[in-house]
Amino acid sequence: MHRFVFVLAVCCVLIAGCEVSLFGSEPITLAGGTSAGGTSSAYSCEEPDAARIARTAADEEEGCVTRCRWEAGEAFECRSAHALEDRSSVIELDLHDADGLLLTIEVCDPDGVAFQLSDSVSGSSTGGDAGDSAHDADVILVGNTLHLRASSGAETAPSEVANFVTDEGCTTRTLVLSEQVAYLVDQERGLCGPGLFRIDPPTDTEGSPDAHWYLGTEGSVDGAAEGSGLRSAEFCFW
Repeated sequence: MHRFVFVLAVCCVLIAGCEVSLFGSEPITLAGGTSAGGTSSAYSCEEPDAARIARTAADEEEGCVTRCRWEAGEAFECRSAHALEDRSSVIELDLHDADGLLLTIEVCDPDGVAFQLSDSVSGSSTGGDAGDSAHDADVILVGNTLHLRASSGAETAPSEVANFVTDEGCTTRTLVLSEQVAYLVDQERGLCGPGLFRIDPPTDTEGSPDAHWYLGTEGSVDGAAEGSGLRSAEFCFW
């Protein structure tokens, strides 16, 4: 599957105006060897087998190294996650003992930045970060549109899914995030490749490598953009 999509993308580069839909709700126009969502280093992909096993297991603990649930306004305790001391609306996720994360969210009446999951402690609502890490990929829900952005410096432009959740009422969605993998379970779409989330990346010039991700539950991770709508988040570290 991966090889087919990559070959298709390479062939389309040679054809003016060729469009391929790899992830988002809009077609992706390829030109000059790069594209707005699929390149030689980013391609459409399926859900990892280990994530699917953890998600569909009859025993809810099977396949999960750790499972815990955050609910807005409630006390939160988890072996692999905790709220930051200086920003209680940001949850730090520790993936040292995991291969990936199953994130199931409930969003009700979203307004502004309902949530953001970033590879960096200073993830910005506009993409990138404040220089804390070269690995600053993120996924962010603004209104009812989900945006997926690779690390700043990667040759992969943002992808988006309009109407990811409803404008009014509550919607539950599940995302699979792993090493260079982002998969939307309900939409059955995935984008993989360098530039996406990293669990324990090599040392870079901007910061020490780690296995931590950050979930902003009321706006952006860096706190610069406000928002509301995230009612709960269930974490399955697999």
